[in-house]
Amino acid sequence: MSFDYIKHIDASLFMAINVNLQNRFFDYVMPWLSFCGNSGFIWILLALFLGVKNRSFGARGFILTSLALLGSFILADELLKHYFARTRPFQVMAGVNLLIQAPTDYSFPSGHAATAFAAATAIAMQAGRTAPAVLLLAALISFSRVYVGVHYPFDVLAGAVIGIATGWIAVKVASRFFNDGRTDYSSRNNRF
Repeated sequence: MSFDYIKHIDASLFMAINVNLQNRFFDYVMPWLSFCGNSGFIWILLALFLGVKNRSFGARGFILTSLALLGSFILADELLKHYFARTRPFQVMAGVNLLIQAPTDYSFPSGHAATAFAAATAIAMQAGRTAPAVLLLAALISFSRVYVGVHYPFDVLAGAVIGIATGWIAVKVASRFFNDGRTDYSSRNNRF
């Protein structure tokens, strides 16, 4: 399978989502979901809420989630985007429905997907009962990036893989530096 064939599949999937799925409801909801993923703000608020509401999550959970966010941002947005330098779909394809302000950086991998899945993974590993909700939110934010016209599906898929790996590493490695008697999160709260 050639790289050109993979790019063709990616472009075809993009058009199927961005053009063929277009409807009034998604046109309203998807830009809002995309906005929620900006700067990881929604994940910081969620981690703060869980830190206050869920004693076992606490400050430690907030810190580990923040580390996952930071790690995924540095890896996806600051390193890999510049290395791959992939142009965004609206820059090279005709007929794209661009529903938000055009980003000026590169497309691959999706920083929104990376940070969303990093935070969702970190939260799910520490507060397992939240796993379905936070992973669904991460998936919706990631999907919105294709729908609003700023990412190819493979950008989002790569971002999700980076985010899951970064979130897992952040929790497993950084949790060892806390001295509260817990060495991992495989206990009652972890359903991930």
